[in-house]
Amino acid sequence: MNVLRNIKQIFDYKQMGLLEFMFALFPIVSGYTLGPIPVHLWWLLIMDIIAYNRYGLKIKKIPKSYTFLFWFITIHNLLWTVVIQHNVSTHINLSIGVFIIMSSFYLICPLIDFVKFKNSLKPLTVLSILGMVYCVVMLARGVYIGQLPLPLFEPSRILNTTRDISQLRPNSFFPEPQAFCTYVQIPLFLCLLYKKYIVSFVIMISMILSTSTTGLIVPFLMVAIYFFTQKTSLKLKIYIVSIIACLCLLIAKTSYFE
Repeated sequence: MNVLRNIKQIFDYKQMGLLEFMFALFPIVSGYTLGPIPVHLWWLLIMDIIAYNRYGLKIKKIPKSYTFLFWFITIHNLLWTVVIQHNVSTHINLSIGVFIIMSSFYLICPLIDFVKFKNSLKPLTVLSILGMVYCVVMLARGVYIGQLPLPLFEPSRILNTTRDISQLRPNSFFPEPQAFCTYVQIPLFLCLLYKKYIVSFVIMISMILSTSTTGLIVPFLMVAIYFFTQKTSLKLKIYIVSIIACLCLLIAKTSYFE
């Protein structure tokens, strides 16, 4: 009964908000297209309309940290476009897309209800992890499927430029394993913050199963930082970090990461 109650609570749409759910789903749908149109463009447009209808032009104060992030990503993409010598037109288009996304988020992010966002993130995280497990199982059976399909949508050919290679790795609903790991970093952080260690462990395992270097390094790094910020003895902190380092090396040496 407790399991059913928890499942019902995770998928309870009444605890979510439409804007918050679309915002949490945005990184997933960004890897797909609807015909020739990238899903993230019209998805972003709908979020802008919802935000305007809800709040009009009364935009809340935008944190300085986001302003810094906005300009950092914008300048980084411009410099990368200048430096890169391969597929320059593709990088220019991606840079323009990133600028549009960051500009919209500049207005949307301050309007997000954090509690509703967390509730929206729960079912999407569960489905993403189940997708990763499914891909791992299929790969173990010798079936290479790459990025899982979504109803009406097709995987983006622009983002998934290494599709032939990525088909040999579990992707879940993302163009590549690294994108999956980046997405579930947020729920992992929240689970550590609220001391939900069992869920944190499940998320960490899913990141390791992705075979991504990010999935191997980041979760252990987050756990190490978490314990170093807790009120525990220095001896215990060093002990935990040593165990984490050993586990990273052992896992990296297994045939699963070849």
